[in-house]
Amino acid sequence: MNKRANLYFAALLGAMSPLCTVSALAAQSNSTIATATQQQNSCTGTVKDATGEPIIGATIRIEGKTGGTVTDLDGNFTLSNIEKGAKLTITYVGYKSQTLTWSGSPLNITLQDDANMLEETVVIGYGTVKKADLAGSVAVMDNKSFKDQPVARVEDALNGRMSGVQVMSSGVPGGAMKIRVRGTSSVNKSNDPLYVVDGIVRETGLEGISPEDIQSIQVLKDASSTAIYGARGANGVVMVQTKSGSAGATQVTFDASFGISNAYHIPEVMGTKEYAQALIDYKGVAKSAMQGYLDGTKPGIDWMDELLQTGITQNYK
Repeated sequence: MNKRANLYFAALLGAMSPLCTVSALAAQSNSTIATATQQQNSCTGTVKDATGEPIIGATIRIEGKTGGTVTDLDGNFTLSNIEKGAKLTITYVGYKSQTLTWSGSPLNITLQDDANMLEETVVIGYGTVKKADLAGSVAVMDNKSFKDQPVARVEDALNGRMSGVQVMSSGVPGGAMKIRVRGTSSVNKSNDPLYVVDGIVRETGLEGISPEDIQSIQVLKDASSTAIYGARGANGVVMVQTKSGSAGATQVTFDASFGISNAYHIPEVMGTKEYAQALIDYKGVAKSAMQGYLDGTKPGIDWMDELLQTGITQNYK
């Protein structure tokens, strides 16, 4: 019985061996398919800048999914479990972000410098400095603060909008306005700040500059201005950045304003009859000489009415 049982089990194992072989082949085939699928869903690439240097630490993300990867020391990266047609977003500080569609082949990505990323930078003098490293006092005003208001002069835009900056009238009708940064510092010398328009020192101040042409105004109010511009910046520095066009965009603006002005607080003066009587009473003028003014036959001239009229102002930009 033992010999017969052994022969039976041997025959049974012999019959099952082809099945075992088929199962092993199937498992090996499935492993091959899985490996091929994994290779197919793996995206590789390189990220460089405009000069061809690899960018280290650039972030690559798949849109609609969490997670991502970063580039290594050579600018290379690998993304797993990605489908063909997926959109990739590549970002790095100081460079413009780029979005592209993966077609299945390795990627060679070039990021361009972003020259407009100056939100955390303050422009001073002939260079730039980070906000965190700026120890001086700087007041910044954008044109959005006054673009919707009828501002006729640049000095009017500064008035009351910057701490430590005062705008005073010279007292002459139509005369230039005086700008003082942190008050008056000298009795005999000039107290005018240094005016810099688009990086060029301007001796005539803000005269001739239209408020519509201004993009932003920065005022350096303490020792940092002296360190940059020397003794000329002892009274502060007013830096004006004007507008400039941008490529690919055409923008036309038109602004019209209309104003009426009248004299007010006019001093009260005597009329013709009152003045003629005063000449008779206090100057000893003969009454016969003033008779025409007294009875109204000579009404005289109202010089205040002749000189002062309603002023009309029209401005088109």
